[in-house]
Amino acid sequence: MTIQKLVSTILFFAVGTTLAACGHYYKVTDPGSGKVYYTQRIDNVQGGAVKFKNDMTHDSMTIQNSAVHEISKTDYKAGLVSQAKPETPPQVKTGAQPAR
Repeated sequence: MTIQKLVSTILFFAVGTTLAACGHYYKVTDPGSGKVYYTQRIDNVQGGAVKFKNDMTHDSMTIQNSAVHEISKTDYKAGLVSQAKPETPPQVKTGAQPAR
């Protein structure tokens, strides 16, 4: 292998690795329900719908009317973490019941 081929091969893999590391992150909001989903890939479907994989549940989803925003990797990870936290149950007060 010549030096030129070796350098070309190294550059090819360096550029490919760099491009692979540059991901896209999306926050998809369903305006009808207010639900928010996080994904790394959006496919546009006929009629303006978007199809994506919900990265929290790994379900494939299609939403007809949605708001899609590209977000940072940090916001993407924070969104997934916030969805993974269980909702806090309502506080139950303990103590004596009022007399009737």
